[in-house]
Amino acid sequence: LIELKLPKKDRMYIQNLHSRFGTLPEPKASNLRVFRSVLQQQAVQHLELEIVIRTHELSPSMGTYDGDVSYVESLLDMLQRMPPLKAGNASLIDGHWLMQRTNLGKGIALGKLKSWLHRLQVERDLETKEDIEELLCSLHWNEENYHDWPSLQFPE
Repeated sequence: LIELKLPKKDRMYIQNLHSRFGTLPEPKASNLRVFRSVLQQQAVQHLELEIVIRTHELSPSMGTYDGDVSYVESLLDMLQRMPPLKAGNASLIDGHWLMQRTNLGKGIALGKLKSWLHRLQVERDLETKEDIEELLCSLHWNEENYHDWPSLQFPE
């Protein structure tokens, strides 16, 4: 792809799309929310392409290819019936809010914690900063290595 005369944005889109082939979200609301949040408008397109790949027995180089056509169709149906996130796709909190509550300074740990909270916000469809604060109080973030914290991405 580097040799193609494509704008970087288009090249990155194609690389990201290709790298996700064969990868499906788990059939749980929390996983589908993350999938939709990360892929946004391409979430439905991704599942439709997965149906085509399985229907025509294609085998791109990436992914595990678990699930048959009917399984992917059921994921697509679940995704299309899922209501939008109550608070939208953006994080409810910013770094300043998080610094005030954790005494973390600017840096990687703060960013990773914010990303983890954003993922949990999406997974659980949280609506308010108060929900995030309650969640923050329940996490043992200060006892764990921030390199191990999940972020809002698909695939994981």
